[in-house]
Amino acid sequence: MSAPKNDPFAPVRRRSMEEEVYLRMRDAILRGDVAGGERLVQEDIAVLFGTSRIPVRDALRRLEADGLVETDGRGVYSVTRFGVDDLKEVYSLRELLEGHLVARACEQLGEAE
Repeated sequence: MSAPKNDPFAPVRRRSMEEEVYLRMRDAILRGDVAGGERLVQEDIAVLFGTSRIPVRDALRRLEADGLVETDGRGVYSVTRFGVDDLKEVYSLRELLEGHLVARACEQLGEAE
């Protein structure tokens, strides 16, 4: 018998060091624990996480691909700054998406609902 897809008792998956650093840094950035524009020094982050620079470097590259971190091309990373125009764009896209999703959900409603 195989376990269901969302089985709460499925075997625990081990995370790589890079995955753990990535998730922790992403959460810290999204919570605002690390300010926009703040410089991210690989050596310092590696010391904080008790790891080598390689997982930190890989995590920073993933964060850059996510748009949460920027590099100056020389390997100097910093947290991306989001301005008022960025927030306006996000909210206008969100407004379009939410309206579309509500319309799609309404198509699924029956007469009783």
